Amino acid sequence: MLITGCSQLGFPGSEPVDYASALSTAEQHLSDARDVVPSSLVERDETLVTDLDRDAHRLTCSSSTSLFTNAVNVWLVPGADSAAIVAELRDSLASSGWTRSESVEEDLTGVQDQEGLFQQLLSDADGYELTLSRWSTSDTEQGLQIVVRSPCVANPADKPDTWGK
Repeated sequence: MLITGCSQLGFPGSEPVDYASALSTAEQHLSDARDVVPSSLVERDETLVTDLDRDAHRLTCSSSTSLFTNAVNVWLVPGADSAAIVAELRDSLASSGWTRSESVEEDLTGVQDQEGLFQQLLSDADGYELTLSRWSTSDTEQGLQIVVRSPCVANPADKPDTWGK
């Protein structure tokens, strides 16, 4: 099942954190997930949000809350097995406490799409979410996308409502 909104403010069992803290933790999760991909299989990578004042990174949860999101695209060397890399990344995250949910394909058809996006949805106990998927633009160019989302937290008080959108 695809998770599209915020279900909580802050973290379970703790005081709500501010947007800057949620952003920092989400970025660390994104970096940690990217670091699992063996460097020998990576041609290059590109993080989508690099300038917080220019790039879109904030999604509205309510009139007073929002979540942080970012992604990294990883171009793989020719011949790399993108499904195996996604599965290895999924298993590594699961072994460190992340929980896997069914993908949209699994929810609709009952089976994981091995030939398409091979999308994997994971969440941690603090409400952060990672989506792992593979992509290709041609027979020779393929890669992975890792997307992170924070839980919903209070909007940044020192920024305009349009900041990060």
